[in-house]
Parts: sequence; structure tokens; C-alpha cells
Amino acid sequence: MTLFSVGYATKTLEEFLKQLGHYNIDVIANVMSVPYSSAHHDYAGEPLQRILKSNELQNVYLGKETGNLLI
Repeated sequence: MTLFSVGYATKTLEEFLKQLGHYNIDVIANVMSVPYSSAHHDYAGEPLQRILKSNELQNVYLGKETGNLLI
């Protein structure tokens, strides 16, 4: 298994999906403590889940296990 770290802040959703395809990535492990972005709405939890599913990609939320939100 090969792991990639893929950022999204500077990419459109189309660019992000194209990059995933280029590297044959088919499972996303979302490690954000809170899976929402006020600046990048397409990358928020539910919208991202729908978009990935419609592109036959899996999204696994691991923020509770790996996120760094300090409370």
C-alpha cells in the first residue's frame, strides 16, 4: 500500500479529482478534526462525501483518531 498526502487549499475540486486519478488514489482518509472548511465549501464533510462517491472514490473520516483540535 502506498500513502499520499494531498492538500486541497490551492486546488479547485476538478484539479483535486484529476490529481487523485493521476495517482490512482481511490480512498481518501480525511484527518481533519472538523471535516468542514468555511473557505472551501466543496471540501466540507457531506458535499465532499457526495462528490467522491459520485466519482467512485471512498472517503474515510479519521479526524477523531488523528485530528489535532485542542479543546
